[in-house]
Amino acid sequence: MNTSWSILFSYRLGSEEFELRGLSGGATFADGVRIVVEQRKLPLGERILFHAEPAPGGEGLFPVAERLELRLRCSSCEAVFLNGYQSWTESRELEAEVFPFRFRRLFRPWTNHYLLDRYGDACFTGRSFSKKRYHGFSFATLREGKQVTLLAGMMEDRAFSRIEWRSERHGRGYLSFLPELSSNKISGVRTLMDLVVLTGEEEAVYDGWASAANGFGPVEPGESLGGWTSWYDHYEKVTEEDVLRVLDSWQRLSLPPGVIQIDDGWQQSVGDWLRVKSTFSRGMAPLAADISRAGMEPGLWLAPFIAEGSSLLFAGHRDWFLIDDAAEPLAAGNNPFNWSGCFYALNIYHPEVRTYLRTLFSIIVKQWGFRFLKLDFLYAAALRRPEGKTRGEVMRDAVAFLREISGDAKLLGCGVPLVSAAGLVEYCRVGADAALRWEDRRLRALGYPERVSTLNALRSTISRRGLDGRFFLNDPDVFLLRDWNSDLNEQERFTLFLCNHIFGSLLFTGDDPGRYDEATLALFRSGYPLRKKHGLRVNRIGECFEIEFSIGTLCYLAFINLENRPHHVTLASGLYYAYGEGFRREGPLDLRPHQSICFLVVGETDFAVAGSTGMLFPGSEVEKIDVDGEHVTLSLVPGTLSEGLLFFRAPQGAGGCSVNGIDIEAEEKVGFRLCVVEKRLL
Repeated sequence: MNTSWSILFSYRLGSEEFELRGLSGGATFADGVRIVVEQRKLPLGERILFHAEPAPGGEGLFPVAERLELRLRCSSCEAVFLNGYQSWTESRELEAEVFPFRFRRLFRPWTNHYLLDRYGDACFTGRSFSKKRYHGFSFATLREGKQVTLLAGMMEDRAFSRIEWRSERHGRGYLSFLPELSSNKISGVRTLMDLVVLTGEEEAVYDGWASAANGFGPVEPGESLGGWTSWYDHYEKVTEEDVLRVLDSWQRLSLPPGVIQIDDGWQQSVGDWLRVKSTFSRGMAPLAADISRAGMEPGLWLAPFIAEGSSLLFAGHRDWFLIDDAAEPLAAGNNPFNWSGCFYALNIYHPEVRTYLRTLFSIIVKQWGFRFLKLDFLYAAALRRPEGKTRGEVMRDAVAFLREISGDAKLLGCGVPLVSAAGLVEYCRVGADAALRWEDRRLRALGYPERVSTLNALRSTISRRGLDGRFFLNDPDVFLLRDWNSDLNEQERFTLFLCNHIFGSLLFTGDDPGRYDEATLALFRSGYPLRKKHGLRVNRIGECFEIEFSIGTLCYLAFINLENRPHHVTLASGLYYAYGEGFRREGPLDLRPHQSICFLVVGETDFAVAGSTGMLFPGSEVEKIDVDGEHVTLSLVPGTLSEGLLFFRAPQGAGGCSVNGIDIEAEEKVGFRLCVVEKRLL
């Protein structure tokens, strides 16, 4: 990738403007402020810091930059990715000269009525109607072939980094890195900007960022989890009986332990968390105990930083809430569909708010017994910032406080700027809410980037894959396999299922598995055991993705077509095996709109695993395999649910082999000799 640096530092004082260009040395500005540029070499690039300090002899407070900008000019670039402001903000890689549209003017009355600009950054950066540039936050990538340049902020806990892409022509353009400034005055030395710029293969540059950032916090990513959440079938009408019915299904079908999460709808009003609906007649503690006794982990949804206008909390403590320019409580959004309408943002620095939240979390975790908390609508904490603080500081303070008061409970952050949650939660949502249909055309036409949309969720899940396991484990939101209460077709349901299992580490469903037919239950079971994917490499043509990865020693090739038209690909020479498809050889492959498929790429060594029935990732249930001549010894991963057949590639001319002491004759299939063994015998 052909890139070059162009550094611009602008400083304004009255009618005067000063600029610093280049990356060497420093510059002394008017009124005794000195800007020092520091460069630190890293294995794949460098770390760049801008420090401001009073010049010798200076004292007291000094004016400093009103705007600081670092430009990375690119003379050849195929694609650009800019991370969206928070979990739900559409974030996808685009061709260098393609731009998303945001909040179309035509629909401004609708945007204003539903306060749609409050959910993202439009309320403080402005609504963008430009077709020449767009922006994101915290990190971005430029791609040319297999080479990726990653630009990432290193002080997001102190100041958000806004990143703009401006396209010129023929792949040329530049990224502007604009750190948030809390004040235009300094005393002593202050770091105004800190970022890394790394170039290499995708996995390597994300590893380099995580290493330089040291994970951004003390909390290690959790372990991969599966489970159920109530929202996507019952929404706010969930009852205790609904939860117990799913819990019974999980036990009756002997599904692996996971989380049973009660989502929005258990409380009488958002904000009145200790007032439980009558549909949970026993209260929350007995239900959490039932879930625990069943060997599952009880999970609970709450939105700790907001309250509905109809809530008792809002009525009794209006002084606890952030205020707008008119000194009225600040609305964080408007939801007349599931809630009573407008909801408002709490002031996390108000001492009584902090006492209230500390008491609330103690009751939920210690008295009620919930060990997994989904904390939603967290963006609301930073809608307004106190004088002298940046939005990044406020957001990080807010998440750190939740971490402190949650004790040993596992946390899932949602509706949150992602880097603000890094190192403070075990899991974090990386996309929008999935929907019961592929796309909401009305909200897409509006240009609403935080819209509920399955397509929106899939795009962000794929594009934010580099965060998984480095700063937290990625939650791609739920998959839905059911054919009731859903407008997703069979291909779309499978695409959502496959994409979540490749790129996600929190695998929740919104379905009651007890209602599945035999084939759907078999597909659900095919995702277990949950296994780590390594070496992800993604090639994108339009919105069709070719994905290579490995599980253990096995290699896989997946195709995910998000486009509304067929896509044609070609399989290279070799032998492949896919769930529900069986074996196939090289040649053309036609993908229908929204269709996906995942192949095991069969190795060429003698007795290589060649596939298995009943597994989304065929052969991944094999934990260990040893080959000694024609004797094969293997073990299966604990938690394997599927039975059926396991295939091995036999040498040409071989009559068979022994698998765990069982003699197997080789069979001729698709031009290869294969040994076939029943998994139940192993």
